[in-house]
Amino acid sequence: MNQSVEDLFALIPEHPKGRINPFIDLSSKVRWLKVKDSGRSTVWNTGTRDQSQTALFNPSSTNNGRGYFGEGLLPDAAEIAVQHLDQDTTEDPLPGRDALAVLVTRNHEWDAEPSRDELHAAARDFLGMTPDEFNTITADVELAVPVLGSPEWSPSLLMASELGPPETTLTERGSQVAQEPDITVEDVEQLPEQFRSFLNHHGIATESDEEMVDLLAAALSSQLIIMAGPSGSGKSLMASALAAFFAPPDRRARLDSSRLLAKREEFFGYFSHLADKTFQVLEPLQLLLDVAVADGTTSPMVAVEEANLSPIEGYLSPLVHGLGGLEAKTLAIPLHNQVGSVKQQSEQEVPRVLELGPYPRFFATINVDADSPAPARKVVSRACVILMEAPSFDTALAAADTLVHPPVEEGTGPAAALIGRPTLAFDRYSETGSDVFQQALKERAVILRSVLGSDVIAHRPLQRSLIYMSWYAELLGVTEPELGNPVVEAAADNALLHFVLPALSAKEFGSALSVFKSEQRSGLLAPRLARLEQVTRAQQFGPPPDFWGALT
Repeated sequence: MNQSVEDLFALIPEHPKGRINPFIDLSSKVRWLKVKDSGRSTVWNTGTRDQSQTALFNPSSTNNGRGYFGEGLLPDAAEIAVQHLDQDTTEDPLPGRDALAVLVTRNHEWDAEPSRDELHAAARDFLGMTPDEFNTITADVELAVPVLGSPEWSPSLLMASELGPPETTLTERGSQVAQEPDITVEDVEQLPEQFRSFLNHHGIATESDEEMVDLLAAALSSQLIIMAGPSGSGKSLMASALAAFFAPPDRRARLDSSRLLAKREEFFGYFSHLADKTFQVLEPLQLLLDVAVADGTTSPMVAVEEANLSPIEGYLSPLVHGLGGLEAKTLAIPLHNQVGSVKQQSEQEVPRVLELGPYPRFFATINVDADSPAPARKVVSRACVILMEAPSFDTALAAADTLVHPPVEEGTGPAAALIGRPTLAFDRYSETGSDVFQQALKERAVILRSVLGSDVIAHRPLQRSLIYMSWYAELLGVTEPELGNPVVEAAADNALLHFVLPALSAKEFGSALSVFKSEQRSGLLAPRLARLEQVTRAQQFGPPPDFWGALT
């Protein structure tokens, strides 16, 4: 089945059910995310959901009483299958006899063009069926083209076409492999305990283990993380802790924003013909230049303090545009238009484009108030928004002895080798053929649609949610997720908080709060919703607030 689907359905031109991403629209329900194990995925998804194949399996409560793949076949499954093939009771056409025979004998070596009888006999031998059995499951439809001939397309032809990947030299392939760490599931499962020990060593306490795992999942899955919350909620401290945990000192930087910045030149620096044709390097750029010249095998970690003092989409436009996809191995920051590198006043060379990699992470802390506006929606849609809360008294008391611990800035990056491609965990999840995460998000999308009248979880937040959920599950040791699993439920609720709620309009946000009752949710969404509900109820004048207005 696997090879059959890979051979036939990975890429059939102009066929809605035969396109692999990115050749089909992201909204399609039959979009193939991958080719590997796509046959197994087809059997799994079709046989365990709401199609006619559910009649072959024993019923299960996890599938609303319908037949479920995991419960095994019914004793009379063969008879039921034959009944479903009865053309008098179903509208589904039987596969053509010649076509099915060609499919199952595609690796057969024919000395000459086979007759129909020879073709059918070879197919029956391969399937272990009698002539009557083979005729029962097929329609007597001729192929209409020769069995032998030159193929119009094949995996090898596709790879060699303009749709295939660009050629790389052996040196380039070796360099790519060397730069990307081998992060196993076992490595990921150890991260929460390692991070807990790291925080304890530096006298930092989190509100709960769940919050700690959520922070790790955010850092692993996203390259732009917005740390939002009131003053004193630990935004800067936790951004510094994550950076120090995942990067050595020479591969991290802390940049301070300021007001009235409009362009990247006002934050990083600019080339001046009037200053002896030198580049005027400002402090943020100097810090990034130092990070760039350090050992380039670990992911750089950059914190931008009070990033929303000026519009982020202006002075940090390279981040907004460069991190708009699901992952970016390098972030390019254009610096000047001169040919080659130019000198700065210290004689250090400034490249035309500064490249940070591999897979850099940026932590932007923000305070939303009258003088510091909320980030624009185009910024929010590219980020994972972490809503920080002021710690409880018990948490503050646990961290009261921070002064007697070494500052977190002295951290040496103990987990530097365990962060890299944001989509790595999602790739592993996809290879299982499961769609549990998609189903969990679909349940929440249906709830939102019922009150908003339209879908608000677009393809970008959907993809980012799936990537986040994959890391969250791996961190908690769940490698075979199932619907209803508390970890899956918490991951889906957290994804709403990080990728959906921050992008809603004020009206949509109010409706979402009304339908997502905090007592019915799990993960970090429950306590955060309780706080947001309290704030919105307390506002008696003016228009209803959106997510960011509720933080002021």
